[in-house]
Order: sequence, then structure tokens, then C-alpha cells
Amino acid sequence: MAALQEQVRKLSREVTHSRQAGPSSVATDAAIIEDAGGVPFAHLLLDGDVDADRVSQAGDQLLAVRLHGDGVAAVLGPATLVVKVGGHALEAGVHAGTLVTSAARITGGKGGGRPDLGRGKVGDPAKREAAVSVLRDAITETMGHAA
Repeated sequence: MAALQEQVRKLSREVTHSRQAGPSSVATDAAIIEDAGGVPFAHLLLDGDVDADRVSQAGDQLLAVRLHGDGVAAVLGPATLVVKVGGHALEAGVHAGTLVTSAARITGGKGGGRPDLGRGKVGDPAKREAAVSVLRDAITETMGHAA
């Protein structure tokens, strides 16, 4: 029994090490960056075996690196979506949690969050493009009211 427990501990350490040694971020080069009501809006659809952590990492990277902390970054994986808001958009009242609620609803999922970070579940991955349109329209509308 002790040998079996030791084997389980060893395998657990190997899995942890393997996860840490893997790529630390998701490539965001394919992200589309556009203007939405006067703020940068970056969005990226990820396919394949992408877990919630990778979607979140891509959102962090989009906002920090590609948008330099100013704008709205949305990443929609096959099962998860993340929206991050910073800079002028956050000051103008764009709310990541509200955006996620609307986008997730379009796909048949649910979500919410804080003003700067929202997370949710994608119900039907085929509806992610429609969710991006909802995000774009909501950002543009909010920025129009902030002007």
C-alpha cells in the first residue's frame, strides 16, 4: 500500500512539473484589434484543447501587451470566455462583468464579474462570433454615453 501511495505522489509531482514546464502563455498574434467607440477592442477566438487558465492567460496578455493596459480584451475559448477592461474604457464605465453576461448569454452560457474582469461559460462555440458582435456593440454604446 505504501508503494502505491508513493507512486501516486510521484505521478502527481510529474503532472505538476509538466504543467509548469509547458508553454506559459497562449499566442495572441491572431487577435483582431479594432476601434469600438473610441477605445481599442482586441478579441481572439481560441479553438482546440484550451482550458480556462489558458483563456485567462490570453486575456491578460492581450490587455497588457497588445493593448498596453488601455482598452477591452476578450478571449473566447471553446468552453470559456474572459473579458478584461483597463485604462480609458474602465474609467468611462465599460464593465467587464456586464459584457461577459451579455456575451455568454448569446452562446447559451452564463457569466459575470467585476468592472475590470469578467468570466463565463460558452454554451455553443459556434455562436462565439455573435458574442464578439454583442461585445463590440455594448462597448461602443457605453463609450457613446460616456462622451
